[in-house]
Amino acid sequence: MKKKERLMENSAGERRHYPRFRVKDGALAFIGAVPGEISDVCLKGISITYVPLQKMNAEQLQIDIFVPEQDFYLPGISCRLVSEVDCPAGTPFQVVGVKRLSVEFTELSRDQQLGLEYFLEHNTVSCNCR
Repeated sequence: MKKKERLMENSAGERRHYPRFRVKDGALAFIGAVPGEISDVCLKGISITYVPLQKMNAEQLQIDIFVPEQDFYLPGISCRLVSEVDCPAGTPFQVVGVKRLSVEFTELSRDQQLGLEYFLEHNTVSCNCR
């Protein structure tokens, strides 16, 4: 079995078929027009930290992945919402609420699969096997 296909299980008993990887600084995701920072990613999903400026349509999510330093752009990735949670305030003075959105990719085209594999190979730093 390939490394990226191994079944992962974290301390809470959650089972994943693909390991998640932390992403290098500077990688962005756009949820529609709302920008966010990519927290971690795997071949089947992604987590994004963002400031909710508008209500998300959980039924029809699409994201774009963008890495400005590499001129990398992977548009129109269809997703389904897995979770959306409030992030703890970084400082006691943090006024703006921050959320973490976790989504599962759905219906990736072959080009999107290849683009995602390229992104994983060139923009991740370590396994996030919690």
